[in-house]
Amino acid sequence: MKKTVSTADIDTEKQDTPSVRLCFQDAEKAQASIARLIRARYKHKIDDSEYKSLLYGFNQWLAYNKHIKEIDIEKRIEALEAVK
Repeated sequence: MKKTVSTADIDTEKQDTPSVRLCFQDAEKAQASIARLIRARYKHKIDDSEYKSLLYGFNQWLAYNKHIKEIDIEKRIEALEAVK
């Protein structure tokens, strides 16, 4: 059986990480991080509860990021309608 790495061992700031690199800068990098998590879980580098917890966090971040973008689009539409 392979050894499971805890999230305490995952360094999210440096690129020379031993397990999984997590990036939240934008949706594209978050998507790549989610793919890394899926691969890490498949290879048994992280356990199921950590995997679920991290995916939940990414889901929350992506939903918040989408909400902020929607607010920005609504403001831009309102500004265009005010010009008419």
